[in-house]
Amino acid sequence: MKKFIFYTIKSVQENCDTFSCRFKAGFLSRLWLLVLGTILMTDYTAKAQNILGTAPVVAPKGGFAIDGNAFVNYSGEAGGDFLFQVGVTDASANPGGIFKPVPPLFNGQPYTYPDGPLPTPGQTGADSFYVYPLTTFFRDNITINDPTIFTSTNKINDNISSYSWGMGSSPNKNEIQNAIAHFTHGDPINFPGQNPPVLATDLWLIFAADRQVTDGSSYIDFEILQKKLEMTVTGKDSKGYDKGVFTSYAGTPSGRLPGDLLITVEFTKGGVSANVVVRRWTGTAYGDPITPPTGAVYGTNNTAQTIVPYPIYNQAPFATNPNVWAYEPNQWAEGAVNITRIFADFSTPDACFTISTLFVRTRTSGSSGQSELKDFPGAPFQVNLCSDQVKPVISTTATSGALEGCNPTVTPPTFTGLDNCDGVFTPVVTTTGPTNIGCAYTQTWNANYTDKCNNVADQKSITYTWTSDTTLPVIADKPDYTLAGCNPDWPAVVTTTYTDNCDAGGSINGVAGDVQTSQDGCTQYRDYTFNFTDSCLNVALTQTTRVSKHYDLTAPVIADKPDVVLEGCNPAWPTVVTTTYSDNCDAGGSINGVAGDVQTSQDGCTQYRDYTFNFTDSCLNVALTQTTRVSRHYDETAPVIVDKPDVVLEGCNPAWPTVVTTTYSDNCDAGGSINGVAGDVQTSQDGCTQYRDYTFNFTDSCLNVALTQTTRVSRHFDETAPVIVDKPDVVLEGCNPAWPTVVTTTYSDNCDAGGSINGVAGDVQTSQDGCTQYRDYTFNFTDSCLNVALTQTTRVSRHYDETAPVLICAADKTVACGTTVVFEPPTATDNCTGNITINDLGDGIPVTNADGSITYSHSWSATDECTNISIPCIQMVTVGDCGNGCTPGFWKTHPELWDNCNDPVVKAIPGDTCGAAGGEFTTSTGFVAYFGITTNCGQGCNISNLPTTMGAAMGAGGGGCKKLARTGVAALLNASALGSKYLDFLGLDFNQLYMAIKEGFNTCNYEPLATQLDNANNQNHDLCSGLPGTIQTDAISLIEATAKTTSNAVFDAYPVPFKDQFTIRYKFDYVSDVKIEVFNAQGISVLTKTDTNSYLNKEITLDLKTSKGQEQVYIVKVTTNRGSSTKKVVSSR
Repeated sequence: MKKFIFYTIKSVQENCDTFSCRFKAGFLSRLWLLVLGTILMTDYTAKAQNILGTAPVVAPKGGFAIDGNAFVNYSGEAGGDFLFQVGVTDASANPGGIFKPVPPLFNGQPYTYPDGPLPTPGQTGADSFYVYPLTTFFRDNITINDPTIFTSTNKINDNISSYSWGMGSSPNKNEIQNAIAHFTHGDPINFPGQNPPVLATDLWLIFAADRQVTDGSSYIDFEILQKKLEMTVTGKDSKGYDKGVFTSYAGTPSGRLPGDLLITVEFTKGGVSANVVVRRWTGTAYGDPITPPTGAVYGTNNTAQTIVPYPIYNQAPFATNPNVWAYEPNQWAEGAVNITRIFADFSTPDACFTISTLFVRTRTSGSSGQSELKDFPGAPFQVNLCSDQVKPVISTTATSGALEGCNPTVTPPTFTGLDNCDGVFTPVVTTTGPTNIGCAYTQTWNANYTDKCNNVADQKSITYTWTSDTTLPVIADKPDYTLAGCNPDWPAVVTTTYTDNCDAGGSINGVAGDVQTSQDGCTQYRDYTFNFTDSCLNVALTQTTRVSKHYDLTAPVIADKPDVVLEGCNPAWPTVVTTTYSDNCDAGGSINGVAGDVQTSQDGCTQYRDYTFNFTDSCLNVALTQTTRVSRHYDETAPVIVDKPDVVLEGCNPAWPTVVTTTYSDNCDAGGSINGVAGDVQTSQDGCTQYRDYTFNFTDSCLNVALTQTTRVSRHFDETAPVIVDKPDVVLEGCNPAWPTVVTTTYSDNCDAGGSINGVAGDVQTSQDGCTQYRDYTFNFTDSCLNVALTQTTRVSRHYDETAPVLICAADKTVACGTTVVFEPPTATDNCTGNITINDLGDGIPVTNADGSITYSHSWSATDECTNISIPCIQMVTVGDCGNGCTPGFWKTHPELWDNCNDPVVKAIPGDTCGAAGGEFTTSTGFVAYFGITTNCGQGCNISNLPTTMGAAMGAGGGGCKKLARTGVAALLNASALGSKYLDFLGLDFNQLYMAIKEGFNTCNYEPLATQLDNANNQNHDLCSGLPGTIQTDAISLIEATAKTTSNAVFDAYPVPFKDQFTIRYKFDYVSDVKIEVFNAQGISVLTKTDTNSYLNKEITLDLKTSKGQEQVYIVKVTTNRGSSTKKVVSSR
């Protein structure tokens, strides 16, 4: 059995109280073989036989009937079965089936039951075939080569580590094709009063399986292990199949633990019942058979035909529409096993246990310890099955609630745990918090635990609440303040507020301190102190507020300000005259005097006024009065400025004068000189004259202003550069034109007259692609005022191309005889863009070669737009010799040439041993034996269909193998009679020709060889026409002798390209007269030379300087007495 397919396994239990949590998809597909592990463990003896009855399970409905049949109510026990009752379509029927009553389509078509498990929902095109999710149906592949066979003489009790496996075969009595497994639980509601009682926690396995043959004894082992066992690949065998060993995690030499189970199903030869034997591992071996508990096992084989809806062992359907198949008696078995009771201690059905691996295999006999292991269906199956369904219990002595007092010490609660299997455990405690809203704190501890079988305990939670306050209350800092007025009374009370993070806020009164006086005696103050403690005895920081008052009974003092003389002439009287005062308490300051009337001196040049000062402080203390006199100088007559004439400066753009000066006089002050103030520069309308007005003003010491005078200074002004006209870039016409002798443009100037100037030519520069050259012509000019114009540049370009285009002919080629000579047009490229003209130079003179082939040539040249002409190129086409051969009809009508051992054609055949069995080649030689044909190709080409003799092959009609028979025999006769003249055309020697024909028959590939030989055999050699009924031996010998003398005249030519001369070197190793010919591209001979002393590597120099054109292609032909060869050479400029 091989190629079992399963899914990934998860732990059996995820949510212990539900059926689905126990069996994920992977567990279902891998555990199906456990079905067979308890097949027919019937009765309650060490070797159990058929027990019929109904397994008390919840699915299918009505329990499961163990009756040897597959359908509900089909001549068996009442109750559910694998398939619904015939005619029922309702999947909710009771009793019911495990598979849907109407099988779904797969990808829109009826399911054909290929190898592997039934498709499951989620696969492309698949729907569920099952009523219940924890069901699987599996079909095993049946082949000759089984990749999972025990490869050494392993016994049941051997250490698992000594087992080896690989590819092999096993007897068909050990072959199983179809198996079914379904997992469910006990149904105490519908099956009450049984002994022992049915438990809802009982895990049941319902199964069925078949075997291929019933005429031998079959033994199937199902080993159930508590620790994991894996199949390990260690390499590959000589045929590329995997091989390996087994790896156990039990940690024991045997790879097993005490209590592991071995369940053996025995189908005995001729027996009417299947036997089931159960053994336990004792530590060193599997012990004697044990008796299972009552009610734990049901099972039976079929005692009559069992009808099923799926194909079995390549049998034809038992009936059609719909198709059904039938098992013969003793070929099918089914059963049900209470797994919980089998794997636990029989006396404690709720005991804790774990199953890791199920290992299924076959063996040679029923002897437990000595029988040899044979086959196993695939890797051991990892099941990870756990029996425990009881939740662990978590306890604590703590209770949720509020903790006493402020800021209590919080001690986390303690949790303990107890599990029915794990025993005492420590729960996993997590906490959230503490969290708070203000000062109210809360924290919760959650205790959880999941046991080894994934049973989750009910969570236990404890929550504490408490008040936490270590924050001080805050007293509002009342700002210090000063009482209003002078010498006020102290306040009766001073109040502020406080706040607390937990308690409510409020107000408090400060405690008044002693009255204190400042050092200057003008301020008195008292400090008011504030304190507060909250309900959690947190003491606020002390705050203090100082209350101050102004205290003053002393008069201020006014400073006596000296009399003042105002500066300058006719100054305005001061708006205010100020002096200062000081006070013992108030800050000092300034006060304004009260102005008296204006009075004038006797000479009228001086005036004065008296200012009086008074002050009273903030406490109404009055100072003594003070007086100050203010005097000024008086004058209002203007001075006179002399008028200076206008000035014109010399030269071009002269500098403006640093200073322009004139004089003035005054009625009171002394006279003098003054400088003019330069005005803005102004420009004439034409822009060539500028002038500035210098203005003269004067004010005397008494600020009397003279009348203004102005002098204009002018100059010639030109700072504008002339302008050179930007001449556009120029592209010269044609190819490679001469540069211009002079390039001219014009200029203009704002003040001077315009004109023309010539550009200065720069160096010639070339573009990156080499196809464009250019020169920059530079223009410069300076005007009469030395203003330099901006440089202008004009680029003159020309198309530059002196490089010939490159012409590439198509590669020389050789074509078969009769092929029309076609020359392919060449391709041309040029270093510059533009049209390229291809010039057809015509055909050359055909050259006939010594081997019978003819070489044709055609040449071309190319011209670009600048008339540069390329090196010509030439393409040579060699038409192959049409060969020589006689038709099958010729050889058929002339058997006298090859019907006995003394015929010259027969004698010339290589390897012919005329007279020896199988060694001759005559008309009577056996055709199949001579070619060693061993393959029957069908379609009229089997060995029996082929010609019996070589002579019969000449008359074989039709295509395929018949065509190759007549053309192949004719080809060997032509090769013998005509020698290399014929074989050279084929490119084969006699042995290669023979092997090619032989391979064609043995591989059933007749073409294209048959057609190639047919062409070679139909060239009508002179020997094959116009002859009488007999042929002369010497004629054959003559043709053979001449045909075998052909060879090539190989040579090298260098240098390429050449100038004036080139050299050829002989590459043939025989002595011959040599003729050397040189042809141009048109096929015209330009040189002929003969050499009567040739030898290997001899060099001959040829001089073409009198005949050489410009860059031409030449054809060199060298002819010896064994043939001729040609090469192309190219000349340079």
